[in-house]
Amino acid sequence: MTLIAQRPASPGPAEPAAARRRPRRERPWLTARAAWLAVGLAVAPILVTLLAALTDNWNDGPLGGGVTLRWVGESFAEFTIGLSTSVEVALYTLAIDLVIGLPLAWAFARTRLPGLGVLRWLTGLPLAVPGIAVGLALVATYPQLQSSGMLLIAGHVVVTLPFLTAAVAPVLADRDLVDLEHTAATLGARFGRRSLTVTLPHIRTSLLSAALMIFTLSFGEFNLTYFIVNPAEPTLPVSLFGAFIYGQTSNAAALTLWYCVAVVPIAVALQLLGKLAVKRSK
Repeated sequence: MTLIAQRPASPGPAEPAAARRRPRRERPWLTARAAWLAVGLAVAPILVTLLAALTDNWNDGPLGGGVTLRWVGESFAEFTIGLSTSVEVALYTLAIDLVIGLPLAWAFARTRLPGLGVLRWLTGLPLAVPGIAVGLALVATYPQLQSSGMLLIAGHVVVTLPFLTAAVAPVLADRDLVDLEHTAATLGARFGRRSLTVTLPHIRTSLLSAALMIFTLSFGEFNLTYFIVNPAEPTLPVSLFGAFIYGQTSNAAALTLWYCVAVVPIAVALQLLGKLAVKRSK
């Protein structure tokens, strides 16, 4: 019987050094600490503001003079005045944005008119210019409109309109929506009916998110507003700034609390709409 010697198998290529390294151990405790640190940094100013609003004399330090609700009660009247002005301006701004922005977004999405790229660039230009510069330019050009409040509304439209076109134009350009509109047209639906039954339901979530965003931005706008607002009718952010400038820290803190009461529901609504838009896109 003949024995055939088998040659030993040649060793394969050596594994690279990186493959022989042990995988890094995850450190969830580090991520958790970083998250709690971020939460603490965000919550700390709110707690200090609450403390200042409940302090009788903030100049003597936290809780100087004891705890009081006097500042919260006294600031409510000033809050309602600023709130009414801010809400009125924000609603006018939103209405004008919808009238101008929806046709503009449709043109951006559906047409190829000459100069449309320049118009798109001009629409987004205010986002790249500081609000102070926009406000100074407007008040220097149209000073006669300041007392009526029209200049303030025009300024808010200028800085919020890009958000509407940026949110709605991509949805209007969706190929599925275009096909649905063409199908409805072949079935005899006119432009108005197609807009109400096909286009509007398709862009509803994006349009509502943009509307809430515009209202919130206009409601809290300060850099532009400070230079063009009518001093006799200040908005809520301008009232807050005035309280801090004149050293009324507790009063300003109480105004800030009222401001949060007005803004937080809008922020929650925006968050819920964002989740709804993500679910619909899946």
